Amino acid sequence: MADDHVPGVACAPSPSGSPSLVSRVMRSVPRQGLRRTIENAAVAVEDALFDAVLGVETSAPVELDGLSISSPNRHLGVSYVPTRVRAFRMLMRRLGLPYGGVFVDFGCGKGRALFAAASHPFHRIVGVEFAPELCEICRRNVDAFRCRRRGRAVFEIVEADAANYAVRDDENVFFFFNPFRDAVMVSVLRNIDASLRRRPRRVWLIVNNPRDLEAAFRSRDWLMRVDEYAYGSSLFWIYSNVSTVSKTRARYQS
Repeated sequence: MADDHVPGVACAPSPSGSPSLVSRVMRSVPRQGLRRTIENAAVAVEDALFDAVLGVETSAPVELDGLSISSPNRHLGVSYVPTRVRAFRMLMRRLGLPYGGVFVDFGCGKGRALFAAASHPFHRIVGVEFAPELCEICRRNVDAFRCRRRGRAVFEIVEADAANYAVRDDENVFFFFNPFRDAVMVSVLRNIDASLRRRPRRVWLIVNNPRDLEAAFRSRDWLMRVDEYAYGSSLFWIYSNVSTVSKTRARYQS
């Protein structure tokens, strides 16, 4: 959930007397390049409109201090910052995931990634969050989203420590926006592995802002990084168990 925006591009218009959006964009081009600057501008526009269009509130960051989190892993959590909607949607188009399936966002916060994922035909969309206050906001957002958008996907918000979440055997797309530290991620990956042993299938693990968690993913010999995608300032690494097809065929069966 850590922020990945580029100052001067993906932000709201400056107050009077501050540099204009146009001047900030012009300064960004030499640093970021024209394409990345344009992408960041598009991201800023879509993020600015997202909540108003859907009738939800997912934009404001939330620090964990002051939230009533009972988990012993509280100190391993990361404050809520919303996913960049356009970057996420462009990635989903690129992946070409199969119809149906189940999307799980670990550390879903207010639920922005859940609503962005609803444009893909998932059968179920699950948000896992250990802060009760964020779960409550997310559930209200789900109700508001359903009033504006009709879809087949079933939303489910689970108040739980991600380390203890029992991965279900139909869940196949897992999303992480820097939600917690390595120690929790190792437990999450262990739980995914256990589910694959019970029901072999192909899975995708999407990691936004990935470098802080690279060591945890490298520790699992059934995972490999199969793709990398950047849009604007957002970087995604995609992992899968596809690399084990030839060696452990059962791990890849759909």
